[in-house]
Amino acid sequence: MKCCGRSLRGPSGSLSLGITATDQIVSNASNALIVLLVAGVSTSADFGLFAIAWSVANFIVAVYRSAFAVQLSMAAHTPAQLGKDTSSSVTAVALSAPVPIAVIILGGYLAIGESSSIVLILALVAPFVLVQDTLRFSAIAFGRTLLTLLSDSLWLAASLTGILWRILGQPKPADIVLLWALGALVAMAVLVIGLRPSLELSGLSNWLRETLQGRLHLSLGALALGASLPVGSIAIGAFAGSDVLATLAGGAQLMAPVNTAAALFSIGLL
Repeated sequence: MKCCGRSLRGPSGSLSLGITATDQIVSNASNALIVLLVAGVSTSADFGLFAIAWSVANFIVAVYRSAFAVQLSMAAHTPAQLGKDTSSSVTAVALSAPVPIAVIILGGYLAIGESSSIVLILALVAPFVLVQDTLRFSAIAFGRTLLTLLSDSLWLAASLTGILWRILGQPKPADIVLLWALGALVAMAVLVIGLRPSLELSGLSNWLRETLQGRLHLSLGALALGASLPVGSIAIGAFAGSDVLATLAGGAQLMAPVNTAAALFSIGLL
């Protein structure tokens, strides 16, 4: 199989599914760990602000994933077509980088009338997270499940560094978020090097028009299902304060195992 000029081979069948399941657990562990670490070094006000930005960022990932990533795994591609669609998806995600940055920063201002370095870091790293997520689905479609596992494992390793820092020093919440952000950059770089997507500018507008119906259907579903969490977080922050939001966000982490199980089921269907 080829993507962007490279021959791609990977495990198949039950082994590939097992690697994908492991990768999903690793990916969710990285996200859960960053929330717990930030909670451990934050005041309730800081954690409330983080919770708002985090919920908005995850909502954006869900919408972008539906619009640009999921179809890479769902459609019946030839290797050449999958490589082209991957490059087009990554190009579209990269060109829209100002959108997630602005939305995350705006969410903080709407909630409590201010922003912070935590929100800024999450906003600036969001485009790279979106590219990584898109390439992750492409790698799964190509059968490069070991590549996705390597990418997410390095991301988790960066987050685990936060535990060591917590033991040996006194990191600030922004320091922990920055570690997670650096892990995201490394995770994206691994997939870029492994898949070697190219910028697809010449045929991008045609590709966007041709795939609009499928992408619109999936992204509208993600909007309908996921909007309640960021909107609710912003509303709670605005009317009840970040302290109340921090309490609710901590309780929401109890649902992490359920979310992981749901994600594994979805990946298994793909």
